Amino acid sequence: MTTKLGWIHQYQGDHCPSNSWNYSLDASIRRHGAGDFASEKFSLRSGDVDFKDETRERAEKIEVGPKQKEGETHWYSWSFRVADTFPDCVVEADLSRAVSGDTTLAQFHQEPGSRGTHDPPVMFGKMRGRNAFRMRILPTHYHRLGRKIPERTLIADGAFRGKWHDLLIQARWSSTEGFIRVWVDGGNEIEYYGPTCLAGGGDIYHKYGLYRPAHASNADVSVWYADLRRGDARHLVERLS
Repeated sequence: MTTKLGWIHQYQGDHCPSNSWNYSLDASIRRHGAGDFASEKFSLRSGDVDFKDETRERAEKIEVGPKQKEGETHWYSWSFRVADTFPDCVVEADLSRAVSGDTTLAQFHQEPGSRGTHDPPVMFGKMRGRNAFRMRILPTHYHRLGRKIPERTLIADGAFRGKWHDLLIQARWSSTEGFIRVWVDGGNEIEYYGPTCLAGGGDIYHKYGLYRPAHASNADVSVWYADLRRGDARHLVERLS
């Protein structure tokens, strides 16, 4: 099993289909330096829709252990890889419905709390076409307000496919003075400062796997993960090789 230090996740069976291809352990593709562990493989085919929202296709794991609360700061890391032939979602962004057109590979969500809505504080996804793998901050919230969604480019399209990428993240969860710092493949720090969760919302939790708008022309897609870690200090989660 791929390493998960400080995190507990389970396959989100109440939303995601349970076909044999949607989730598996794959010993043929391993992250070098991750020990003798198989990678976690998530796959979607057209029609693998969310049981509760058939406009989305989804195969994800959801955090079920101790979650994060507003005011806390945590460190996170994970490695992921897509194939050389990774296909983009065919659906274009629909601003009227807050559909991004991204293929989402990981996200942090926030429980409804008194707000009554599940809002994602952060989403990590590959844009359509020759566009980047990006991080978007509170996308649903800012869409409702009709405001520009803060985003940061993490990996260029030309460097995205066919190799492992390592994300190291430090996040302070705050509805006023939060921040997110990201290092990709040991490179320069990418920063965002501002709200990272919503006041009145509940705990923050992590999800990873595949999530995209449903469409009959969507091609088969897969992603592999290894070395998912969460901790209170950088040295507890950072890859050293």
